[in-house]
Amino acid sequence: MEPIRPAVDTYVLDLLERRTFRKVEFVESSEGHVRLRGPLTHELAETMPIWARSLAPTAEHVAHVFGRAIAGKYQAVTPLTRRRTRDAQAIVKARKTWATTTRGSSSAKQRPTDATERTALTCLDCGGPVTNRRHVRCDRCIGADPRQTPELRGRRGAAIAARK
Repeated sequence: MEPIRPAVDTYVLDLLERRTFRKVEFVESSEGHVRLRGPLTHELAETMPIWARSLAPTAEHVAHVFGRAIAGKYQAVTPLTRRRTRDAQAIVKARKTWATTTRGSSSAKQRPTDATERTALTCLDCGGPVTNRRHVRCDRCIGADPRQTPELRGRRGAAIAARK
C-alpha cells in the first residue's frame, strides 16, 4: 500500500473537498472506534480496481525479489500485470505480421520457398535462427531442454493423439 499512498491520499482529500458527509454514514462502536457505513463504503469499494492496477507492478516486483532469493529454480510470473503475456502476444503478432508481409499472402498453409525466409525467425532464448516457422526456439535450445527429449515428446504426442 505504501508505494501508492500519495495517490490514495490525493483521492481521499479530493473526496473530502467535493462531498458533504452525513451522520448516518458513520457509526461509533462501544469501544470508541468510528466505522464507515454504506453507501460511502460502496463508493470507496468501487475504487479498489484502480488501486489494484496501481499496486500490481510493485507487488510483482517484490514477489520476484523474494522468488530470486529462495534456493532452487524460480520462474517469474506476472499474473497481476500480465506483462509476460503481453510481451509474448506482441512477439506472436510481429511474427504473423512478418510472415504475411514477406509471403504476400495471409494463408497459413503456404510455405516459404526462399531459404532466407525460413531462417529469418529468431529464437526466444538465444536469438539464433529458427528453421521451423511453427517453433519459437531454435533446434539447439529445444534439444537442451530436458522436457523436450524424444521420449517425452513421443509420449506427449501419443497422449494428444489419444485424446483426439
